[in-house]
Amino acid sequence: MNKNKLIKTLINLQKTVHSLPLALTIFTGVMFSLLTFMGTWNLENKTIEKEFEQDATDIVSLLQRSLDKNLQQLESIVGVYAASEKVTRQEFRTFVKPYLSNHSDIQALEWIPWVPHEQRAAYEQAAKQEGFPNFKIIEQNPQGELIKAKPREEYFPVYFVEPYHDNETMLGFDLASNSVSLEALQLSRDSGKAIATPPMILMHKSTQHQLGFLILWPIYRQNTPTNSVISRRQNLEGFASSAFLIGDVVDRALEYLQPRGIDVYLFHESAPTEKRLLYTYSSSTPKASKDLKEEDFASLRNGLHHTVILDVSGQKWLILSKPNSEYIGSRRTWYPWTVSLGGMSITIATDSDEEKRSPSRALHQF
Repeated sequence: MNKNKLIKTLINLQKTVHSLPLALTIFTGVMFSLLTFMGTWNLENKTIEKEFEQDATDIVSLLQRSLDKNLQQLESIVGVYAASEKVTRQEFRTFVKPYLSNHSDIQALEWIPWVPHEQRAAYEQAAKQEGFPNFKIIEQNPQGELIKAKPREEYFPVYFVEPYHDNETMLGFDLASNSVSLEALQLSRDSGKAIATPPMILMHKSTQHQLGFLILWPIYRQNTPTNSVISRRQNLEGFASSAFLIGDVVDRALEYLQPRGIDVYLFHESAPTEKRLLYTYSSSTPKASKDLKEEDFASLRNGLHHTVILDVSGQKWLILSKPNSEYIGSRRTWYPWTVSLGGMSITIATDSDEEKRSPSRALHQF
């Protein structure tokens, strides 16, 4: 073997030996950068999740607070009836007008008396004398037309309604003629508590077939026992009622919601899957109720989301909040990438320095 071949062999051997620690350094650096990226990325995810949980909790609190305030107003109407021998139509209007002017989420406030059949004619005549010459107790037929209510043992007509404008179709409507509202009336009467109807299409003129609900609060005759179901049935005077559109309630409660970027879905817990979705609050999709397929409902529960059950006077609403891409993207930072690239830069610099100090150069002088 001549001198040149020996030198080449030694150089190749040195390069092979020297490349092992360099490869190990590169591998270690890459793995460290990758693990650092994953760690900081996961840490950022947890920070976003924690912030979202707080924002979603705030959304539920806003909805609950709005419903509670409206329930307090209904309770105040009950207080007026409890303190008065008789509440006239004008007194009712005067009392509720200030509250209605500041609460656009309330469709109507109503007085619904219990009317036995033998008093039906007297109630209808009294309303005519108070300025409603065409007043009669009415119901809806299968074709959706309002007709004179069929004779029955008792009626629960909407006798006072404020504001009257846009709600005039409700005046005289017998809630006992509708099975959904009748069940709520009976449950409220027997329990002595405020009870909400399940979501339903309201009869009010301006609702345009939007989903709404009623909250009914029983009122009993003064100074009568109400400590049993029997006594409550015997002494029922009527109901104070609030009518709401679900969309108005949600939009008003979340009107000043910050931050943006969270979609809110309201579901009725006991309804069939295809009818569970009551309303969608979102800056990126139409605000409307719609049919929901099982797979759609399941997909909403994938990924980051927050759910809670809200008790709406006996009705169970499921509130599902889900962040959209805008919400997530606005909270992403360059920090995971910066840390990872920094690690890679250090690895490259170290490798370059090692290459400069390679002992193979000395062999060229051999």
